[in-house]
Amino acid sequence: MLDIEVLPPTKTASLYEFRCNVRVVPSRLDRVRRRISATAVEGRQRWRFGYRTLGWDIRHHEIWDGFYPLFFLTRRGGPLFATEHDGARIRFSYPISEPVRDFFVGRALKQGERIEVEAEPADLRFSEPTDGHVLAFGGGKDSRLILGLLRETGVDPTVITTKGAYVSDVPGALEVKALHAVLTDRIMSSFMHLGRHLYFGTALGEAHLESPWHGDYDIAAASVREELSALFADLGAEMHIHAPVTVLPYNITQWILSQRYPDLYAHQSSTRLGAPSEKSLHIALLRLYRGLDHTYRIDEALFEELLAEFVAVQLARPEDFGVRNLREPVHREMRSIIWRRRAHRVMSSVRDRIPAQWDDAWIDYIHTYADPGIDPAWLAVYREYAPTVDEAEPGVEVRRFLV
Repeated sequence: MLDIEVLPPTKTASLYEFRCNVRVVPSRLDRVRRRISATAVEGRQRWRFGYRTLGWDIRHHEIWDGFYPLFFLTRRGGPLFATEHDGARIRFSYPISEPVRDFFVGRALKQGERIEVEAEPADLRFSEPTDGHVLAFGGGKDSRLILGLLRETGVDPTVITTKGAYVSDVPGALEVKALHAVLTDRIMSSFMHLGRHLYFGTALGEAHLESPWHGDYDIAAASVREELSALFADLGAEMHIHAPVTVLPYNITQWILSQRYPDLYAHQSSTRLGAPSEKSLHIALLRLYRGLDHTYRIDEALFEELLAEFVAVQLARPEDFGVRNLREPVHREMRSIIWRRRAHRVMSSVRDRIPAQWDDAWIDYIHTYADPGIDPAWLAVYREYAPTVDEAEPGVEVRRFLV
């Protein structure tokens, strides 16, 4: 059990900073063990999070003073998510919105967390209307495809990013310096810009359902985004939250971006140059599958090294998809591509060990069930490059993920 004290935030035109005192509260059994051993000490930590803007003003509102800490503390990257702690008492030293408090108490349960929030309730509502379109931009294939689609349909969004080096080709992008968790801070800075429409670059892999929820389900799944929109509506703000590539396997996103928006594709930065990571291998495999340059971020030597390691792990632990199966769609897509491209020269060291059951037809289809409310104009673009799962030929079994 954690005891978390949230201190009043520091707020200026360019800074929004929170500090929390986090203390481990021992269970009754732990206290007995400590009396016996006389060696254990309660853990105490100071957590700091928030963001600093570079050259633009933050749109502060007291509602965010409760929303931001609860969002950060309960989601992936915070002190509770998927840890050994079974819950937390979160104490605010200032008033917060009661609907916000209740929303996150309920959401925490779905994420496998039990929280109690102690704070004086405040009757708060947004006083200014939302307006325009805001894109939380990471610089990779997902957010670049969304930017291309928005521009094509006549929308010029406000682009907000924590990765300034990755937006040299996007004039007017607003840059944020994250103080702790990059994704959470990028999301929050985008929320707080109060766009009428807000876009996140999450894909099918983030929208599949596990119970408790995995790391990014809280912003990817259509039903959950609707819950967020309903909360903002209750607080007086009309905000529609979109994740328009959740219907796509990663390789189709990569293919559409490269073919339809070559200028945006040319600046894609999904991974750090030369990073020896599974994500680097995944991106390289997507590009290999679609006949693109698979060495744009890693050379072939590193590709083959990462490939051999991935194949060995997948053969040894085929059902291990990471914490709460977060990586299942990613791993299944990677396996299928490896099988389908086994004749390529870079597969020579693993070719004889790749099982045929790794092949999976779902990677070639649009999974429309993942976002039933997707804009028909966007879906029409996608269908120029791939069929939907409902259009699969008779006899073709297409895996459908629970969303």
